[in-house]
Amino acid sequence: MEILKNKIFFFYTLCLIISRIIINFSEINIFGISYGFHLLDKNLLHHDLAQSLYFLHSQPIGWNLFIGILTKVFNGNDLLLNHFIEIYHFFLTLLILKISILTSEEIFNNNKIKHFISLFVILNPSILFWEKIFSYQHTICALIFVISYLIIKSFKTQNNKYEMLLYFYLFVLSLIWSAFQPVIILLIFILFRFCKMKITKKGFICFFLIFCLSVLPFIKNKIIFNSFTIGSWAGHQLSTTFLDWKETCDLPTQQQINSEEGKKNLKMYEKTYNRKFSHPSLVGETSRYNFVGIIYISQKCLKVTIERIINNPKEYLTGRGLAFLASHGKFAFDFMYPKPNGWNKYYKQLDELYSNPKYKLIRQAIIFTYMLIVYLFFFRLIFFSKENVELKKSYLIIFIIYLYLLVVGHLATGHEQARMLYSGIIIHVLFYINVIKKLFNEQKN
Repeated sequence: MEILKNKIFFFYTLCLIISRIIINFSEINIFGISYGFHLLDKNLLHHDLAQSLYFLHSQPIGWNLFIGILTKVFNGNDLLLNHFIEIYHFFLTLLILKISILTSEEIFNNNKIKHFISLFVILNPSILFWEKIFSYQHTICALIFVISYLIIKSFKTQNNKYEMLLYFYLFVLSLIWSAFQPVIILLIFILFRFCKMKITKKGFICFFLIFCLSVLPFIKNKIIFNSFTIGSWAGHQLSTTFLDWKETCDLPTQQQINSEEGKKNLKMYEKTYNRKFSHPSLVGETSRYNFVGIIYISQKCLKVTIERIINNPKEYLTGRGLAFLASHGKFAFDFMYPKPNGWNKYYKQLDELYSNPKYKLIRQAIIFTYMLIVYLFFFRLIFFSKENVELKKSYLIIFIIYLYLLVVGHLATGHEQARMLYSGIIIHVLFYINVIKKLFNEQKN
């Protein structure tokens, strides 16, 4: 078995298993399913999955398809579904561990680095936190680890098969999280050509087909809803970049959907977009955040917010600058809601300590300084170091994907930057690998 050939991976797999058993005995468990925000109503997923996915406009279909299939498999039993996701997330962490070790082998094949990186993954509270949240974020994080590894392999081997796999996984990301638009696939393709990575005719056809597939959800929503978007909350999300967004762009609650205001928004959508629907995934109590009237609300928010940014760019940029400082002064597990069941049992005292302005400021300053060091390190590594050219190209593209997350997470939405930064935790693994590599090289010299 391959796992036995790699003693370090085998050893830390056992460590990961033991650590998670201890965590479970400590009563830290996965936070339960939240139907409505990212997921359609449970009954729709269980009994009307295909048509509900067809009418899904608020989110890409990937996560709802995955959970919908599991809901059918477990016959709507939320407890079994929770247990399955907890096991699934454990294997994602195992994948992150494996990719971290493989990545270190590609950069600097040293056992001490592998030990350090393995401990970083297993003992990292941010990874544990998101492992215990019923969300697609841990899946996104694991996929970005895989994508980063494929980028490194592409340049080291000059083999197009890794590049094509990269586009496939970027496409999968776009099916799960609306933050990943088809433009990122096109951008990476251009960057590969800029970095003088040759592509075969077969490879180009493969890229073109994947890119076209990534645009299909936009076309589907345009045909059905007369709205060319992969996620209809875009306007609402942009509005949250202003502190007073609730005054003009708050989304209706489940109770408000059937209120007079909800009915008014539904009629405005039908009039503006010349469409009328009756499916329960679009109208009524079970529609929740996929309520078709939200398309009208979100587009109105988009227009109002863009006008506000143009008319008052200083307020917008100041707010986004403060958001950047705030997000870079937090850990990825400083997420307001939800938290894993039992998390506060151990974290509450530390959290209360942070409520003291003095300690909160010290913590923020330390984390921000660390993040700044990481960013400056990569800037120097990519543009001013004597590192292997192919590795430098790899780091450039990986960091651009991370930068894309930063831009979308701070300029296009006003909250939840913590989970977005968690998605790019791979840069910390690369940072530690390269720092330790540098220390080893200096000792040899």
